[in-house]
Amino acid sequence: MAPVTNLIWSLAAAKNTTTITTSGNSGAFANGKSAVDLRGYTDFGLYVTAPAGSGTAATIQLDAFDGQGDVYAQLVKVTIASAPGSGNASGGVRGTSTAYFVAPDFGRVSWALTGTMTGVEIFLYGR
Repeated sequence: MAPVTNLIWSLAAAKNTTTITTSGNSGAFANGKSAVDLRGYTDFGLYVTAPAGSGTAATIQLDAFDGQGDVYAQLVKVTIASAPGSGNASGGVRGTSTAYFVAPDFGRVSWALTGTMTGVEIFLYGR
């Protein structure tokens, strides 16, 4: 039986928007937790689509929090040169496209760009 893949976080479900500007993230580390719960997963896939917008490159990434809330950036990173554009990256204990790593319990999805991208879809999956 193949491993089961689950949606961990998505921009539309979490933020109720599909427009991103400058920089942002899925939320802070508070009370020992964050909105991106990585527990129970060993491998991760980050998928991004930006069908419209203005400006230049966008970087979307999975960051990790340690137990104190310190951020460790770019476990998995996707860069889109401009909208329209799309990309994906993966990583985890099996490595794959980005890196080999063992994930902590919690993380965040963050982004930085110049301009505005609309209709953006960001999905983080785990298995």
